[in-house]
Amino acid sequence: MNANPIKVSIRYSVYERDKYTCQYCGVSIGKKNSKDLTVDHIVTKSSGGLHHEDNLRTSCRLCNSRRGEKSIDEFRFLMRMHLAGIGGVISIAQAKELMRRGVNLNLPSDHKFYFEDVNLGK
Repeated sequence: MNANPIKVSIRYSVYERDKYTCQYCGVSIGKKNSKDLTVDHIVTKSSGGLHHEDNLRTSCRLCNSRRGEKSIDEFRFLMRMHLAGIGGVISIAQAKELMRRGVNLNLPSDHKFYFEDVNLGK
């Protein structure tokens, strides 16, 4: 169990602010199914991120699990791997090494998260 859990009031404030929508994949969970949501630390706990509302965003369980303690850039690379069908087959480090050696993994050139499109007003 987490020794320092996020307060329920902060958790639900983040869900409300984010409209019960995963800020990574854009899946709208809705208030009735909020048990299927989590809050994710923008600056990870391992990097010193705190439980403050401005360091939290709504995430579905799958996206939060996939991100783990990865930086946003590492998570973006992982999602590009998933879109190419190699996520879960090889690690990020293996993929980067193959690319460094000139192997074309056919990764999409970029991946935008839902929160990036929303912030652009799209």
